[in-house]
Amino acid sequence: MNLLFCSLTNSTLNRSAKDFRFKIGSSFDIDEIPDVVDLLLREKRSPNTRQEYKKDINKFFQAIANKQPNRDLVWEFLHLEQQKAVQLVLSYKAQLIEKAIVLNVKLNLSF
Repeated sequence: MNLLFCSLTNSTLNRSAKDFRFKIGSSFDIDEIPDVVDLLLREKRSPNTRQEYKKDINKFFQAIANKQPNRDLVWEFLHLEQQKAVQLVLSYKAQLIEKAIVLNVKLNLSF
């Protein structure tokens, strides 16, 4: 029974979007691509938290794309293949660590 179900499920899931007679997503009331950053920031109660999150998001996109984030750029990032997205995040993390090390060395030399 499970084998039959898995077989039916796999064959159904392997159908491409062009096999359907209707547009994928047409059943949902979504007029446009939402501004994910705005949605994220809106759910934070503290204005200070919102401001700091926004700064961090701006710094991240400036570092990885050399651009300020906008709705389309954020959606492009969110739709990257997982491996590419992780590569960008790890690269940004390495940049932050390097800046912290340099800053720490400068602080230690100043004393």
